[in-house]
Formats: sequence, structure tokens, C-alpha cells
Amino acid sequence: MPAEPSNDPAILLARAAKLKRFIQLRRTRDPALLHANIGAHLRWMIAAEQDGHIMLSGPVAPGDGEVQLDGLTIIRAASLADAHALAQQDPFIKLGAVSYELREWTVNEGALTVTLSLSDSTVRIA
Repeated sequence: MPAEPSNDPAILLARAAKLKRFIQLRRTRDPALLHANIGAHLRWMIAAEQDGHIMLSGPVAPGDGEVQLDGLTIIRAASLADAHALAQQDPFIKLGAVSYELREWTVNEGALTVTLSLSDSTVRIA
């Protein structure tokens, strides 16, 4: 007979990933600066992603289909100070187009599935 699953948080969390990441929440301050500098921001984001600093990033919609100019980024960094130093390099932040808040995030649960199909060079993330 299999053992009953534990309800003890210490036991449940013992095997958790405890992966440290930093969540950046961006808020639009000046839409005109945002639109005028989107290319510089995207080039910076792509370079930071390719350097391994950006895990996931994109705009945040309010849920009703309205276009939203705010965003969320998951940053890989050794510390909150390092995450701030990285964030300060974003052209949007340098120019004052957006303000941001950083929070430390401990990832304990979840799953990520990646399918790479060699026959047609497609990638699917679920």
C-alpha cells in the first residue's frame, strides 16, 4: 500500500526547485518616449536575452483585449542589486519612458515542456 502524501510543508518544499529569479514590473510614464524608442528597447532586450539575463519578457494586457503599454520581465541575476543594474541599462528606463519595480521570486513549482521538431525546425513551448 503506497504511503499517504505528506502535508508537512518542510517535506513538501524539501525537493522544490528554489530557483531565484527577479520579476520586473514596468509601468508606462511617457507613451511618446515609449513609441519613439521601441527599436532601441527591443535591441537591448534581445541582447540581454542572448547574454542569458532575460528569461521571459513582454507586454501585460489588462485582460479585456485593450492594448496595454506596461510589461513584465523575468530576470536572471545573482542578486537584487545585479537585477537593478541590468534594468538600469534598458533604454526605456534610461529615457524615463517607463518606471519599474523589482521583486525577488522563488520558483518552487511548475513545469515547462519544450518540443523541438528536427524535421521542420519548429519549437513549441507549453
